[in-house]
Amino acid sequence: MPETEFFNSSLRAVAFRISAHYDRQNRHEIEEWKRIRWQTSILLNIQLAQKDRITPEKLLPLPGDEKKPAAAPKPTPHEYAKFLIDQYNR
Repeated sequence: MPETEFFNSSLRAVAFRISAHYDRQNRHEIEEWKRIRWQTSILLNIQLAQKDRITPEKLLPLPGDEKKPAAAPKPTPHEYAKFLIDQYNR
């Protein structure tokens, strides 16, 4: 960002550009880590037996790899009716 553009911008616009820069930098670092763990898993798996092979995610878990917990199954109409009756009788 040139100096004149910096001084002519609002504080909000500058903060937005700074935030965007750090987000881009973090994504780039995560991609580098993914590449490194993939390469390492390839090198390890060459030397291991088929049954002992390891996935990149198990070798080096990253924060973005966390799986969201599965949603609870929706209740059947019978279960929902029972719940409503129980709530009403309280």
